Amino acid sequence: MTHSCDRRRARFRIGDGRRAVALALLFAALLAAVPARAAELDGVSFPDSATLDDKPLVLNGLGQRIAYIFVKIYVAALYLPEKTTDAEQAIASDVAKEIVMKFQRAVSGDEMRTAMRESLAEAAGDPALVDRVRTFEGCFDQPLDAGDVVALDYRPGQGTAVIVDGKAKATIAGADFMRALLSIWLGPNPPNQSLKDGLLGDA
Repeated sequence: MTHSCDRRRARFRIGDGRRAVALALLFAALLAAVPARAAELDGVSFPDSATLDDKPLVLNGLGQRIAYIFVKIYVAALYLPEKTTDAEQAIASDVAKEIVMKFQRAVSGDEMRTAMRESLAEAAGDPALVDRVRTFEGCFDQPLDAGDVVALDYRPGQGTAVIVDGKAKATIAGADFMRALLSIWLGPNPPNQSLKDGLLGDA
């Protein structure tokens, strides 16, 4: 009788262990099936977080580039280690950060280079930056189609990686270049005010 009870208890323990494993696997599957949270602007979505060399970043805000009052060019996302509504802090802080642009219409290489040249006109006048500005412009040597993505990933001590439609084009050194670049969107004269406001989470 004692041996029979021991065997039953052993079976129960084995059964409990199997059920625990099965429940753990089911829970993991359910977690995998839950989509990552995302934010959306004008039908363009971005994840709420990102990582850059294992450094966690959060979505600070989304903004839309509008030209000629009604022409939608791209939706941009700004990722920072911590959220801020302070443009100067976002520009000046020497921390990992990322700007991602998802294009809503086709843009030629010439159009993109011209836009960046005009946006960086002040920086291009700085002898310390002029060569790096040219390198940046040269990254846009191909047309962009609707749905294409441009990512600008800044790593302290390394520089800004320019990634065009999944292709690494260049890494441009210097926190000073990153500040000039981010000033395009967050400086006193952004392409459109709603773009800046959105990136700062104020839209």
